[in-house]
Amino acid sequence: MKIQGIIKGNTIELLEDLSLPNGVKISLEIPDNLIQKNYCGKN
Repeated sequence: MKIQGIIKGNTIELLEDLSLPNGVKISLEIPDNLIQKNYCGKN
């Protein structure tokens, strides 16, 4: 099943109302060009 969602902070809000029990694991595929790199350390 494919569904859509919106990332808000550290959560993903699903655009469909699904009745799933707590603890259900899902997997996501996010294109590399959308991932923001966070750099830690001094420049």
